[in-house]
Amino acid sequence: MITENITQHLESADKVLISASNGLSIAEGFHIFADDKNFNDYFSSFKQEYLIHNIVEGLFYPYPSELIYWKFYSKLYQYFLADYQLSEVMKHLYELISDKNYFVITSNIDNHFEYSGFENSKIFEIEGNCKTAQCARACHNKLYDISELLLKINNNLDDQTLLNILPKCPRCHGPMAMHIETNHYFIKQEDWKLQAQAFEHFIHTTKEEKIVVLELGIGSRNQLIKAPIMQWIQQRDNVVYITFNLAQEIFIPLAIQDKSLSVTGDIAHNLSELVTFKRQGKGCTNEY
Repeated sequence: MITENITQHLESADKVLISASNGLSIAEGFHIFADDKNFNDYFSSFKQEYLIHNIVEGLFYPYPSELIYWKFYSKLYQYFLADYQLSEVMKHLYELISDKNYFVITSNIDNHFEYSGFENSKIFEIEGNCKTAQCARACHNKLYDISELLLKINNNLDDQTLLNILPKCPRCHGPMAMHIETNHYFIKQEDWKLQAQAFEHFIHTTKEEKIVVLELGIGSRNQLIKAPIMQWIQQRDNVVYITFNLAQEIFIPLAIQDKSLSVTGDIAHNLSELVTFKRQGKGCTNEY
């Protein structure tokens, strides 16, 4: 019954807002807090040398040199993007909403939404991503796609060669850093600001428009995305809030319970069920 209910809400929606955090990544098989096989396959040398036990620890680790810093982040790029194969989770999510007017706000840094076919202009990566760099001291606001350089750094070149190709700020000639929010130098101007403005434009709609919010894997105590969106939902009449998460992470304030649905359990399975129901209703097969 809830599958049919969600499908009806999506079909009747004028807009769909997707909000996502690490629970969606976990459903894809990427667990940034886990010392699992994936982590050890890619980061075992960092675990042995620096006692880093998961990706989050690696993001905040005070590396002893620029060379080691970029070795870690080039490996992170390989893990998240260079070796990435499009997951069923993202295929199903895209199939559910690709015919709607949608927007994505996410704290995930893996860039999987864009890779999976979601339009770049409709994505707000609020904490940055693993392919974009900035001046480490934020001397200017421009962001740089360094995908090709990250691949070169990860090609097991000798250290002297690597030192000659490490990214340098084109303005102050100092070190560069990944545009991921790990300190107060994180740039929130230009490209990031344009994403933020696109998000604000999307949610400030006329009262007649029906909006469905699909929240995917955002923890119950999240203040970065969950809290402000819930406040916005409370102020609007024509919004349906649908949250996908583990039962212990479901949190729906009393003020919005009458316009909310919760879907507990494995996100991958639940998205698959929705897509199957949608296909049956339209009498079609997957053409992704």
